[in-house]
Amino acid sequence: MDSIKALPSLPDDKIKIYPVEKDFSDSELSLKHALQFKPTHIYLLAMTGSYFDHSFSNVLNLFRHYHKNFNLQLITENSTIFVAAQQQNIYDKKDHRCSLFFLSQVKKLKLSGFKYQFKQNSLNSLDYSLSNVIIDNKAKIEMENGMVLIILFDKGYH
Repeated sequence: MDSIKALPSLPDDKIKIYPVEKDFSDSELSLKHALQFKPTHIYLLAMTGSYFDHSFSNVLNLFRHYHKNFNLQLITENSTIFVAAQQQNIYDKKDHRCSLFFLSQVKKLKLSGFKYQFKQNSLNSLDYSLSNVIIDNKAKIEMENGMVLIILFDKGYH
């Protein structure tokens, strides 16, 4: 709450005030605080908007705070954005558009249930699959190492 003009009326022990100038965003600060409660799911809402740098940092936070036993998703007005490593199953999303971005070296990539495939199975941070389409009720992404950013669009966004 570095830019709030009037503080809500809460007990003093419920309010944490941070300086406007700091080395992390309010979003990351909130996320770190929520992670202290060891949740199994966190859904980030209203994290994309007119400041691309803040939107992009929120996407990067999906990588920074990724854990295979924890579900962290950024929800936009027309998509769900999340990170996967090693394996990701996507169920009941046939005919949904899905884009994949590799922000690390990925080896032995295998896609099943997707319309478009890669010619190579080793990818780097400059590779992506834009506007792919899920063609089965179960889609699967497998890789030996690396991480992939998945943008799964709501039905009807083609």
